[in-house]
Amino acid sequence: MTIRELCVKLDNPHLVYFTGGTVTGTLNFTCTAPLHSAGVCVQLAGECKTRVREYHTEQEYNYQTDRYETVTKITIYKGDEEYIDTTISLFEPPKHTLTPGNYSFPFSFPIPGNIPCTFSGTHGKVRYFIRYRVNHNLGNSYTTFSNDKETVVLLCYLYAILTNCPIFGSRCSLGGPKHSGC
Repeated sequence: MTIRELCVKLDNPHLVYFTGGTVTGTLNFTCTAPLHSAGVCVQLAGECKTRVREYHTEQEYNYQTDRYETVTKITIYKGDEEYIDTTISLFEPPKHTLTPGNYSFPFSFPIPGNIPCTFSGTHGKVRYFIRYRVNHNLGNSYTTFSNDKETVVLLCYLYAILTNCPIFGSRCSLGGPKHSGC
């Protein structure tokens, strides 16, 4: 493989950020052979996914047994929402060959002040993560080298904002070390 050790190193080792702040870090990788690169990109994305199941019972007539039976029906409600999707091109040459060696590209993402904090609950979650890739130009086609894992970042509100969260209602709290939110 031409690209090895593709990873993101964030400047904040705790991976906790606040609205209005900035996510900074570097994308690092090793190129083991000459590579015709079509670009190096880092993306900050944030999304909400909700799923709720509603159970209800109904009486249905069974023609085979000639009687009514109680049947449980499930209705699934789901919704997805995107809060942020910003991609930064760290290196985008028209045609350039990366020579073998170690590469490090710094990046910086401002965090909007109007997005909800990271949250994980029974019926949904709000999460933020960083994706990254190196595109390889093969004439008319492209191959993408990317890490299968995403770097997850926790986005938290300051306490003053937590007490009046318009997204999830007026009561907000900080949960345990893994869960925070409204």
